[in-house]
Amino acid sequence: LELAPAQAYGVLWDGTRRLGWGDRVEGRQLRLDVGPFAVVLEQHSALRVARQHRGWLEQIHEACLVDASEATLGALQQLGGLKVLEGSLAGQGICGQLSDCGHNIGECSKLQELSLNFASNEVEGNLAKFGLGMARCSTLMSVKLDFEGNRISGDLALFSHLVGSCSRLENFDLNLRGNQITGDLSDFGHAIGRCTKLRTLRLNVQDNKIVGEVADFGVGIAQCAKLTTLSLNAQDNKLVGILFQFCSGLGTFAHLASLDLNFRGNRIYGNLEDLGRAISRCTALQSLSLNFQDNQIVGDMVPVARGSRCCPKLASLHINVQGTTISADGIARAFGGACPEFCAGSIVTNQGDVNISALMNKSSRF
Repeated sequence: LELAPAQAYGVLWDGTRRLGWGDRVEGRQLRLDVGPFAVVLEQHSALRVARQHRGWLEQIHEACLVDASEATLGALQQLGGLKVLEGSLAGQGICGQLSDCGHNIGECSKLQELSLNFASNEVEGNLAKFGLGMARCSTLMSVKLDFEGNRISGDLALFSHLVGSCSRLENFDLNLRGNQITGDLSDFGHAIGRCTKLRTLRLNVQDNKIVGEVADFGVGIAQCAKLTTLSLNAQDNKLVGILFQFCSGLGTFAHLASLDLNFRGNRIYGNLEDLGRAISRCTALQSLSLNFQDNQIVGDMVPVARGSRCCPKLASLHINVQGTTISADGIARAFGGACPEFCAGSIVTNQGDVNISALMNKSSRF
């Protein structure tokens, strides 16, 4: 493999050694005797491989993006054997259409892991068109996309229907905070529910224009019975619904270790009775974080405390009910009894913060 003049940048594999993107390679010529796979990325981010070695491109299994230029993204179409694609390009002033990126990624039909961080840039375009490319990568098992703070629009539901075709997905992490995304959260739940092998689901759609019934979202994701981590940040959208209907889906997660729900600033109503019952069925829970601030939640904390007693591994519990009718009254009675030994815990109410750990310590002295 000939490298033009003395310096090049790229990823080099020889079966035992890997040079990361940005590492300097000295010399005009590099010969790899075992499994010679190489991509050479020069100063203008164009992939350079001698024509007679073009067949090596099909053997490249992992690549990292150093920029999102047209030349770099277009070169992905030559990497038909690619299994892992990464790119950490946050805050680099990237412009362009998200759909073009998705189209090029779609050419990597054997892709198994996709991790892109384009946060705090000026990326535009339609999320669903990006999903069209992803849908062609039916072998995907892990997807992590951080598009926070861009100018991306499009329908979340349509995007999720496309992602739902990736039936092998085990980990899905999507951050769309601070964009212009519309669509129905309930449709997302039903679509992602087709990915029954999912173990980790993280969705951040804070500060968008998402609508829908939280109940239908809960019913949809209930099909993902293998989930160990569920995180949903839907703060400051336009969600509605009755809490108990949403909770009916949560009770199916026997393996769930981490649950983080942020519904602050929506229009969700109901009491915590059904939430407590759902928590009691998630006996593997280790971390629980719930934010219902500025919704229409009523009742008291007794059901949640009762449910937590069924989770012997629970080590962290944080609940925010500020801006609801739930008060600090009765929290000491609810959590001062025989609850798990929390290493951290707090409840935020209109009357201030209540430290659950302190209540536990106080209770243990009597």
